[in-house]
Parts: sequence; structure tokens; C-alpha cells
Amino acid sequence: MSSPVTKRYNVSAVRDALIQELVRQDFKWGSQLHNPADWYLITAEEFGEIASDLNKAFVQPDANPNEERLMKAKTEIIQTIACLCRLLWSLEDIEHEEGKVVPR
Repeated sequence: MSSPVTKRYNVSAVRDALIQELVRQDFKWGSQLHNPADWYLITAEEFGEIASDLNKAFVQPDANPNEERLMKAKTEIIQTIACLCRLLWSLEDIEHEEGKVVPR
């Protein structure tokens, strides 16, 4: 199925980058069974890194949206999306009867 988004953007490249980031995080950190509040805080920190990179590229007096800065921002965005996925999954993993996070 085609849409304006899939016609203009390489959605599969974003999906592939997201999967690679999730795998990278698994290798780096191992199993991460954080509660949703912790995932929210981790994600908020990642959003701060995006803001910092965009500020350096577009806002500061010496701003320069060069390829390196844009790639760094894109990397941070993918890391943030991965954290948002983990936040969503942590909500799905809640065992309501006991209020604890359980492995999938």
C-alpha cells in the first residue's frame, strides 16, 4: 500500500535503523526491564540530546547544519524512538495483578 509518506520517505530504512538500534541497546545493556516511569525518564534524556544537537545545528550564533551534526541528530532521534518503543513495551509487560514488570 502506498501513501504520501511511503512515496516521499524511505520508511523501511527508518525501520531497519530502529531495529539495529534496539539490537545495539540489547548488546550494550542486556535485558532492560525498567518500569514505565524509568523509561519515560530515559526517553526524556534522549529528547534532550536531540534538542542539544538541533540547537548546535540551527539555533546557536555559530550554528552550522553540516553533515556531521545532522547525522548526530538523526542518530539521537533513532535512539529516542527505540526508547519510546521500550516504554510502550514496558506498559504492555505490566502484570496488573501484581503490579510488576515481567519478561515477555
